[in-house]
Amino acid sequence: MAGRDWRKDNLVSLAGVYLPKERIEDSTTPAALVKYLDEKPQIKKIFLHFDNDNAGRNVGGEPYWSWYGFGSRVEWCACFVSWCADQCGYIETGVCPKFAGCENGVQWFRERGQWIDGSAEPVPGMIIFFDWDNKDGSGSQNGAADHAGIVQKVENGIIYAVEGNSGNLCRVNRYPVGQYEIMGYGILRP
Repeated sequence: MAGRDWRKDNLVSLAGVYLPKERIEDSTTPAALVKYLDEKPQIKKIFLHFDNDNAGRNVGGEPYWSWYGFGSRVEWCACFVSWCADQCGYIETGVCPKFAGCENGVQWFRERGQWIDGSAEPVPGMIIFFDWDNKDGSGSQNGAADHAGIVQKVENGIIYAVEGNSGNLCRVNRYPVGQYEIMGYGILRP
């Protein structure tokens, strides 16, 4: 779907409903897909992306850093967060900043009094910022944000965060509440 506007395409999720047989020829088409195609006879071609293929994981973050305006790859976690906020209309309405650098995001939330410390328990939708203790990568902790994501949920003391540029992929990672590398959270006020 490179170069296509996903909002104009017909999308259907088959998450968790399709398990192909060992011999693909013995597999059947998932009922959800059959129903969807029956309801939309104008669709003549379909593309499938599975969670375990590179296309489904947005390797390299190109959809996010190019949306931001970069012509080549950059560290793209903040671009991913900004892209998600834009899809919700939050940038246009001033609920969330468009930021490519994590420190710019932190500054925006702090200036507006929409910041809480990393020791707090977040709620879904908050922007999570990290100051990694990574001596071989971004360096040791220095009080500056190195990474950002979006809090998906908190269950039993575990934060589930949706992150771009996590191993150069989009994925959900888990952290204990109060984990020492969590710098803090930006609070969205829609």
